[in-house]
Amino acid sequence: MIPHMRACFGPNGQIVKVMPNRPAEGQPATVEIHSVREMLADNEETEELDQFPGPLVRWGDLKINTVVLFIFALSKLRGKPTRDHSARS
Repeated sequence: MIPHMRACFGPNGQIVKVMPNRPAEGQPATVEIHSVREMLADNEETEELDQFPGPLVRWGDLKINTVVLFIFALSKLRGKPTRDHSARS
């Protein structure tokens, strides 16, 4: 059997990796814990997620205005124009 790395999401935004070592053959068992936020620090989408007012759920006091404001803010971050649909006839 060929060893392979295994990974799963842990608590508090972590990724837990178990490296493909073989302790029975004298290789040390190695577990690495990485922060997802640190791994994605240079990613544009991470910045967008930080601006997100979520969570979006079916219950609670979610208002359509919250979603609309988020879309407008997101479009400003991306530099894309948006259409104002508030004056529909």
